[in-house]
Amino acid sequence: MISDGEYAFKNHLPQSVKIPDTVTSIGKYAFYSDFCSGSKNLRRIEYHHIAFLLSEEFDYRQALELTENIRKFLSGSEDAGVLNYLREHRADLLFLDNLDVFQKILDSEKIFTKNNIDEFIIYAAENQKHEFQIMLINYKQKKGWYEDTATIIRKKFEL
Repeated sequence: MISDGEYAFKNHLPQSVKIPDTVTSIGKYAFYSDFCSGSKNLRRIEYHHIAFLLSEEFDYRQALELTENIRKFLSGSEDAGVLNYLREHRADLLFLDNLDVFQKILDSEKIFTKNNIDEFIIYAAENQKHEFQIMLINYKQKKGWYEDTATIIRKKFEL
């Protein structure tokens, strides 16, 4: 356990952290260091074999919460709260640093729908998340929902 009040990385906060599955609780200040402002040095975090790239828009607290929900979802949880959380935080999935996990989420057919897929294809393109954009386009093609993506992208980027 990395508990509250303990600065686990007091003297040095690495750019990447892999948290073992044996860790059951992570305190509020675990990723703060005397040598950096907050957790700005931390760029990648992996927990339960799910890795995220961190940024100013997506920090380690969000990554850890999303990781827990993804882990529950992929383990077959039918919890409506988990499903709703993932649906509400779909855009945060683009911070995943593991395309296999993203593919598993796509394959579940519970998060991305015909009604929202174009929004996320465009969002991925705008944020230069090209691997995710391609995966979403391929998913849409596989589902037979591809009738208007080319037009939407052409209009959005004035091609």
